[in-house]
Amino acid sequence: MHAMPVTHFLSEFSRRPDRRVWLRRLISGIALTLALTVELLAPLALSAGARPNQLLGASMVISEIRFHGSAQGNDEFIEVFNPTQSAIDITGWKLVRSTSTGTSPSTRHVFGTVSLQPGQFYLVASASYDDAVPPDAIANGSGAATPAVNSNFGIADDGGVALEKPDGTKIDQVGLGTTSYGEGNLLPQLTADTDQGYARVNVCEDTNDNATDFVLTNPSDPQNSSSTFSICPAPTAVNTAPPWYHRVIINEIAWGGTPSDGTAGQWIELYNPDTTNPIDITGWHLVAADGVPDISLSGSIAPGGYFLLARRSDVFTTLPINQVFLDALNPGGESLRLVTSTGSPVDSANGDGGPWPAGSGFAPYASMERNGRAADSDAIWITFAGTPSVQDRLNQNVNGTPGAANWATGLTQTPSPTPTATFTATPTLTSTPSLTPTQTATDLPNQALLINEVAWAGTAASSSDEWIELYNPGITDIALTGWTLTSSDATLNISLSGTIPAQGYFLLERSDDNTISDITADQIYSVSLTNTGQSLRLKDTSGQTVDTANSNGGGWPAGNATTFCSMERRSATITDSDTAWITNTGIVKNGLDANSNPICGTPKNVNWAYFVTPTPSPRPSSTGTRTPTKTPTRTPVTLSSVVINEFLPHARSDWNRDGRVDYGDEFIEIINVSTQSVSLSGWWLDDQTGDSPTFALPAVSLAPGAKLVYFASETGILLSNRGDSVRLYKSTGQPMDVFTYTRVPEPDQSYCRLPDGRSGWQSGGCAPTPGENNKLAEIVFVGEQTLPAFCLRSSVPAALFPAECLPSGLEAWSRAWWDGVLPGFQRWLEWDGENYLLE
Repeated sequence: MHAMPVTHFLSEFSRRPDRRVWLRRLISGIALTLALTVELLAPLALSAGARPNQLLGASMVISEIRFHGSAQGNDEFIEVFNPTQSAIDITGWKLVRSTSTGTSPSTRHVFGTVSLQPGQFYLVASASYDDAVPPDAIANGSGAATPAVNSNFGIADDGGVALEKPDGTKIDQVGLGTTSYGEGNLLPQLTADTDQGYARVNVCEDTNDNATDFVLTNPSDPQNSSSTFSICPAPTAVNTAPPWYHRVIINEIAWGGTPSDGTAGQWIELYNPDTTNPIDITGWHLVAADGVPDISLSGSIAPGGYFLLARRSDVFTTLPINQVFLDALNPGGESLRLVTSTGSPVDSANGDGGPWPAGSGFAPYASMERNGRAADSDAIWITFAGTPSVQDRLNQNVNGTPGAANWATGLTQTPSPTPTATFTATPTLTSTPSLTPTQTATDLPNQALLINEVAWAGTAASSSDEWIELYNPGITDIALTGWTLTSSDATLNISLSGTIPAQGYFLLERSDDNTISDITADQIYSVSLTNTGQSLRLKDTSGQTVDTANSNGGGWPAGNATTFCSMERRSATITDSDTAWITNTGIVKNGLDANSNPICGTPKNVNWAYFVTPTPSPRPSSTGTRTPTKTPTRTPVTLSSVVINEFLPHARSDWNRDGRVDYGDEFIEIINVSTQSVSLSGWWLDDQTGDSPTFALPAVSLAPGAKLVYFASETGILLSNRGDSVRLYKSTGQPMDVFTYTRVPEPDQSYCRLPDGRSGWQSGGCAPTPGENNKLAEIVFVGEQTLPAFCLRSSVPAALFPAECLPSGLEAWSRAWWDGVLPGFQRWLEWDGENYLLE
């Protein structure tokens, strides 16, 4: 079989996919689980002490050996492994054998140009090696620097092997019998013609005693450089200072955003308390407990300096930011963790989950500031209440201290009600202060529910097919029985019923449930909205106004009666005003009307308007009817104007129409979700670092809503069937969109955004639609099938079995060909972009 490249990477703690090596799996799994548990908890506890020293590998180790296999004495292999936290260059290193008496040491292999990443294996085998896993190199016997000289190790059944540096320094040794090459108590020799050997119980641990470190494996379980990586936990250095004192800390979070942009202007500040040394955070991650957002950090923090992240690059008037992130923080609460590139925890914010312990999601959009360097707990976070010194992009005050010392530092927080309570709306907003104390138990804060989208113009099928969408931004479900949605002219008075889920939508359709034919309505209403404009009010069971739309009257501030496009709210945290609403452009849409035309809106889905911001303009002084066609004067600016829309990692059809079905049919599709053309000059696509060469996008201008599809036959980007990353970069080197997956869908099923554009990802299960609207794959039951003879072989790689031997794979191939009934054919198999001859 062909040797695999030394490039594929998947950060997993699973040592090997073969479940037969149960003892090593069990011990290794328990050890790593305990190590990770301690690693996660130690830095976050105020009184945590240092962990006991672990016997972690300090350099390369020999991880598995076989001196005598099923093909007799020369059926040998030696597997090495990198247990450290850094890449190790083993160019020129040697594998040296010894006899049982320790005489006649002989170099049996010299490594070529090889650099092993943390957690990566490398397999060297004899020329007589007989196993399904392809070696990375064949022993070059005489010591030649190239594997072109095929040879056998020729290690005696009671011999040993040492891994040496070019200068002869022994790094690791394993011996059988009484050989002089070995560590501590040696292993019993194996003489039978059987597929068996010795493998390290825990590849991350080296006690310098062979009998303790290794276990008999039957059959052998060799791993090569393309096997799943097994990242080892980082050793913990002893430090007399508290574990959090010198690390980077999450210092300030404006989860409510800014007055001008609401949550679209969210920002986060990291701080380096070390006044002497800068800290490189490239490869670190700031990730929420639910996985969204997951921000891959890039750059370094100066001594005593700050690192600002924001959802838009121009969130502040003059203060630059260090990095843009795309996915929003949940205003209802997130648990954030800062981890290193190896997954080691550094810090957390709101680590115990639940609502944010401080900050505000409404005016004045105050940040959540850390008080000092103490470990994360609810008590250390305080809502900013100082004097603002920074302005947002529309020159409104930012209630926080981005890029500067926290106002909260040194404050003593007294046990008082949540600080955000001091910023609730004042009674001066109401005409009469008639609220009674008995109502406070049921009162909900302003905008506990939102009027999120209004299709007052109807749909292309009928202008009478109007619909309204409500949204619940909170973290608890809300029963709507007793709530009302009314208009200022009293023509609309809907008594609501049912429940709106947390972070969910409630869709009202006029007249019948066919207004949006492919989405079920939550409630039907009958009264028509006027095209000239109305003021809508959402009231709770006590009659208190919770939210409004177009509250100051006059024409609708957005929406279009000609294109039947909806009026969308641009943020879940911005109060109702003319600038709070934007006309959907049809670039991002969801649902079909009664005639199966695409809805120009996003019913029951995230608003397109959440990702654009209008340039503020004064409301026309005329009291006449406002025409919806004036909305194009607002110039939206997107967070990322072009995003990845769909990609196919495992093709089984001729998608690029070149007459062949191969890896070239894999594709990546991008889309322009902005309202302006975007030049792609200097942009590029890439997958996981080091996997494939980058692909420079052609210097074309991508129109609003337009898509471009790039096939692997053109890009050379091979997406791994065992997990990979798809990345889109701007000409400045800034990542504009990234999606990482850890499993491959069924063959010929893609990952896609549904609906197209800014919507969430469907984790597999999409039908490939290059250049067309995304859609889910159909589920077809093909009945029970017996496995072909090929799939019954023990040599079938574990990662290959699901894709080729489950129903979807069986349907793609000739059963007779698999079972070897058809003679005269060489059996070649494509796996992860490589072709292999089945022997």
